[in-house]
Amino acid sequence: MPRTTVRVLITALATGLLAATPLPAAAQVPDRPSPAHLTTGSRPCDPATPTQVRVSPTLRATLTDPDGDRVSAQFEVSWLPEGSGTPSRLRLETSAKSSGSEFSWTVPDTVPEGAASWRVRAKDAEGYGPWSDSAQQGRCLYAKDVHPPAAPQVTSPDLPLDGADPVDALGRYASFTFASSSPDVTAYTYRFAYGKQVTLRPEEPGQPVTVRLTPPEPGTVALEVQAFDAVGNSSVPTHHTIRVASAAGPVARWKLDEPAGSPRAEEAAGGPYAWAERGVTFGADAPTGTSLTSAATVDGSYGAGLRAETTPA
Repeated sequence: MPRTTVRVLITALATGLLAATPLPAAAQVPDRPSPAHLTTGSRPCDPATPTQVRVSPTLRATLTDPDGDRVSAQFEVSWLPEGSGTPSRLRLETSAKSSGSEFSWTVPDTVPEGAASWRVRAKDAEGYGPWSDSAQQGRCLYAKDVHPPAAPQVTSPDLPLDGADPVDALGRYASFTFASSSPDVTAYTYRFAYGKQVTLRPEEPGQPVTVRLTPPEPGTVALEVQAFDAVGNSSVPTHHTIRVASAAGPVARWKLDEPAGSPRAEEAAGGPYAWAERGVTFGADAPTGTSLTSAATVDGSYGAGLRAETTPA
């Protein structure tokens, strides 16, 4: 075989071998973190409205790499110091984990209260991937508030608070208004003595609330009221006492055992009548286990009931 032919054959074989062997793919940097996989505390990343917190939040991010390489996280938080036009920033590098792992960082308390923003990026052996706020995604925002609201003022036009004399309050639903001078109050709680705590919310932050209450028992009854802001900071409680007189005896009572067709009920002790309004029918079967021979029924419609005459003086 001529030498020239051998040389051409060797060249062709080498070219074919190179063509059959794929070149290694170029390594890629980690993916840009998705805003859907970022949280501030327990809340999703919000690049428009700051997440309200009362303690330094824990930032979390799930990071991935297209090559499946191990990655580490670099967090960055930024804020504008009071009286300064230049933002300050603080960064943290984490140790590496498998692609798809969650990374977290609790922001140090050295970052002052107020508005702040944060972002994160992943790093592998090839370098850093893009920041989470790249491609016009925006940074995650939060605002730290550690100041409790002012204690609420409690007023009532119906009952004296902290009065010296007992008042007839049992069964009377008196009006109470709770108001705080803090504009960020979003809730009030109240309770009598050691009873159940009840929460009321104003229509708008900073507005007062009005509720109708009746003391649970006679004697000196304590009322406790607190104000809360949106992040859970609570005011010192406001305390008042109400001196509640013992319940008076009944003014009148009716057995309601009149026969069917009666227009009114006779007072059991010989006092005023109770006239039947619409929705009331006499002559129904008496309750089991009583000495009554009949009873009255009320159909529950609007205005149904009995109307008593004024008790004679």
